[in-house]
Amino acid sequence: MSTTKWPIWGNLLVLFVGICALVFFRQGITQATSAQIPAQSNILSLADTWVIKSSGMPPNADIHGLAISPAFGADGTLFAGDGFGSGVFRSTDRGEHWQAINQGIPLIDPGDGSAPRRIVRCLAISPNYAQDRTLFVSIAGGGLYRSTNGGDSWERVGLEISSTSIWHIAIAPTFAQERLVMVATYGHGVYRSTDGGDSWTPSNIGIIELHPASSHIEFAPNFAITRRVFLTSFDGSIYRSDDGGLHWSLLLDNAAPGGCEIICCSPSFSLDHTLFVGTREGGLLRSLDEGNTWGHVPGIPITASVHSILFSPSYPHDHTIYVGCQTGMSVFRSTDSGETWSPYNNGFTDWLKIPQLAADPTGSGVLFAGTHGASVWRLDPEHLQPTFTSTPTQTPTPSITATPSHTATATATRTATATPSPPGPTPTRLNITDTPTPTRTYTPIPPTRVTMTLTPTSTPTPSRTATPTRTPTATATSTATATPGPTATPTPTRPIECVEAFSPESFEKPLPAQWCLEGATRSSLVAHSGQYSLRFGGSNLSTSSASFSFTLPDQLTTLGISFFWWRDSSEQRRGRDTLRVSLQDADGQELVQITLLDASTELPDWRLFARDLTPWASAARKIVFVCTTDESAPSTFYLDDLALTICSRSLPQGCEKLGYRFAEEFLEGNLSQWQQSLGYGSYTTADSVIELKAKEGFSDRFPILWTNDAFPFGQDFIFETRFRYSHFSAYGTTIGIGSAFYDGSRYLQGSEPPPGIEDILSIHQLDAWFRIALLNQVVWWGAPQDDTWHTVQVIRQGLTWVLRVDGREIGRTTLAVEPHSLYIGNPAIEIWWGTWTHLHVDYLRIVHCTSQGPVTIWMPLIWKQS
Repeated sequence: MSTTKWPIWGNLLVLFVGICALVFFRQGITQATSAQIPAQSNILSLADTWVIKSSGMPPNADIHGLAISPAFGADGTLFAGDGFGSGVFRSTDRGEHWQAINQGIPLIDPGDGSAPRRIVRCLAISPNYAQDRTLFVSIAGGGLYRSTNGGDSWERVGLEISSTSIWHIAIAPTFAQERLVMVATYGHGVYRSTDGGDSWTPSNIGIIELHPASSHIEFAPNFAITRRVFLTSFDGSIYRSDDGGLHWSLLLDNAAPGGCEIICCSPSFSLDHTLFVGTREGGLLRSLDEGNTWGHVPGIPITASVHSILFSPSYPHDHTIYVGCQTGMSVFRSTDSGETWSPYNNGFTDWLKIPQLAADPTGSGVLFAGTHGASVWRLDPEHLQPTFTSTPTQTPTPSITATPSHTATATATRTATATPSPPGPTPTRLNITDTPTPTRTYTPIPPTRVTMTLTPTSTPTPSRTATPTRTPTATATSTATATPGPTATPTPTRPIECVEAFSPESFEKPLPAQWCLEGATRSSLVAHSGQYSLRFGGSNLSTSSASFSFTLPDQLTTLGISFFWWRDSSEQRRGRDTLRVSLQDADGQELVQITLLDASTELPDWRLFARDLTPWASAARKIVFVCTTDESAPSTFYLDDLALTICSRSLPQGCEKLGYRFAEEFLEGNLSQWQQSLGYGSYTTADSVIELKAKEGFSDRFPILWTNDAFPFGQDFIFETRFRYSHFSAYGTTIGIGSAFYDGSRYLQGSEPPPGIEDILSIHQLDAWFRIALLNQVVWWGAPQDDTWHTVQVIRQGLTWVLRVDGREIGRTTLAVEPHSLYIGNPAIEIWWGTWTHLHVDYLRIVHCTSQGPVTIWMPLIWKQS
């Protein structure tokens, strides 16, 4: 057998391959070892991105209506209307797929030779859609249609007006109770229906005849209480109604070039009094005082055409607002209540025109945009989008295989690990940095006409600040602390307090109805301060007068009057031109008269007049100024800065206790004084404390205890309770006092509660916060996650209501209202089951008070505490 020798170069080759194999082997060991050490994942997440969702509808649909179900979290339903003629579409899978739903809506001949179409002008959904399944849609040339089965079929309803284009449909928050719907029309103003759309009546009282082209109607969030509605028109007018749309007052005329397109109230309107108006050629306007004054919002281009405004469903917490533009600017977002803005357009293929915006009402952050000619788009926020994780995979160890025939074959194997990636191009995060604005910058727009209502406003604690916008009506009330026991402890001597009715702006605003002017006028010719005064005389053989009526406290100690007056010294003073002031009783009988000026008096400048009227104060009810002139060169008199000083023995801040009307210490478990509806919850009593809570797991109904027999009718009283919250969640619980009887009925979350069950007092928890409202005005906020005990007192004295928290007065106001019901718990039925915040109550007490009424001083001036 012959043997073939291995050449030297072959040995060298084998050696080289072996060394390479060894190197690969060592690297494999290193990689395998490192793969066994947990490595930090590299998470690549998508930025908030808009994605078109038009499956089932024309991709070039012009969205003139976009409405989302209030129960979107459960049913995934939303509706869209096409302005190019395809009618109404519905999606029940969060916009993934759409289906035309036009049964009952006829095709309308547009009159331009093109094919008949269903051109949608606007679309609206009932706030109680989960129960009534009601929608309205306006069809160009076809009128108004209604569906009561979620869009399965439609019927024509009312409003038989030829050539009327309905540009906006507004359904009242109280639709379930009063069936109120309003529409804004082009050419015929506003129409109103109180039977769910069956019949309609025009409602244009107060709307200027030249302003019939209405564009948008907005019900205030607290409409059930205030009856306030706002209206814009295409010529730039802004109106407000305080009686549910029956009468209108002009707030602002010529608001912006091109007119107004949309008006929206802040969800926190009762606190911040904020309105936004989108204009066609003037950007975004804002008012911080319920529409009395307006300014341009910085950060939105002044040339922008703003057609849609959307507040985040979680606005009280995230302060987020979105606006959609029709001028190639798409969407802007603000996360600081409108102070600064940034584009929010990631994913749009171009600068789309956005006439419609909608949001998932559950607060998930999902948004929908209806575009002009590009259908519907959806934005799923970053936390709802998929993430992609790259995890190192262990690499197998390379092996070397030796053959018996001295032929070394080295096999180096490396396993590559594929990193999952989303289909299509790699997404790029769009980083946008908001530049904060140091101060608010406004371009004031002076209102043409202002309607102002002076309502007392309380100041909340510093944890949240509400900007006061009204002048409080002060009452000359001083109080003594009530004794905790059931018997009265009178204060031997009460101090004297004085209130001064005085303001440099005494006559700067139109005088209220309690003034009576006969010949006298409010004048801007001469004034001691400001721009206006009262003017008397000025004509031959005339008598001019001005008077005002008032009431005084029973324990009055001092009544004084002061004002500045002046006579035009350029006029000749002859004869018996005089100016007098007199004090009269309730029957008009004169108590005292003082002559200020006659023909012999020289008066080169303003002069102060002050006089003590105390001797006649017990009968005084009216002050009258009278000027008489003769036939020769009459004088002209001016009066300004009127003040009354009123001093009285102060009355107690609360009232003196006569005995308990209602006392619940929660010492036993049967709660005999209460009616109960426990739902899926329970209560426990221990150490004279009751704890209301839901059962373990998930529940849609919280316990509620109520009574309608706790309060003394028509009498003064003190209500006091000690409570705390724990186990905070998004489902709030309440202690409420209402002006209506409560029968224990529950209502679906998202719809209006039974009216009048917590309109006097509402102590309500929401998420990590709780707040206290007196007569529908939120005047106190608790700190986040505040689980400490608090004591709340509500003191009723005649028409005056006082709120005290932990021994400190928080606010007071005046309203004629009677309490009837008291409840603890929550009457709402939650659509989505979840946990509830626990409510602990130590006691509830209501005591009678003495018949001492409050100090009631009414003056047609601005009051200030001295």
